Amino acid sequence: QLNVRAFDAAGNLSNYSTSTFTFDITPTVTRTTTVADGSILASVQVIRGTGTDSGTYASGYQNVQISAAQVADNTCWDGVAFAAVCPKFIDVTSFSGLTYVEWKYDTPVIPWASGSFYRINIRGTDRSANMELSYSTRTFKFDNTPPDTSVALPPEWPASGEARNTSSTC
Repeated sequence: QLNVRAFDAAGNLSNYSTSTFTFDITPTVTRTTTVADGSILASVQVIRGTGTDSGTYASGYQNVQISAAQVADNTCWDGVAFAAVCPKFIDVTSFSGLTYVEWKYDTPVIPWASGSFYRINIRGTDRSANMELSYSTRTFKFDNTPPDTSVALPPEWPASGEARNTSSTC
């Protein structure tokens, strides 16, 4: 709390003017909980996470942002395509809470390419404009292509419909 009053050259004294504020110098800590670093994922419909704004004078979260990049060419998702210079941060779809938040970013429109690697950066900013400078980063491979499978029979295996004489001993 800050109390201020002034006086002029004639000696007149003003009433106190009071302002209350929060002095918060601690940045938030924001993480993803659905993408493990080094993971291989077949589906990414939503990316979720949590965050904390701690400290004695925590002001609470202002926003949470995500940056998704294709590792091969280091292009970032701009909300429409992988065409932006990285990092390109976009506000998450939703978050709730003040000093502890749960957030999510819906991703069904992102054209994840099977066999490609992606890097996700997450950052938060509190109401005192303290932005995380050390991002929560996760790298993963997207792979939704089913494996090729086939069965190869040995050359001596009988043709379809033929009987095979087998015996076993124990």
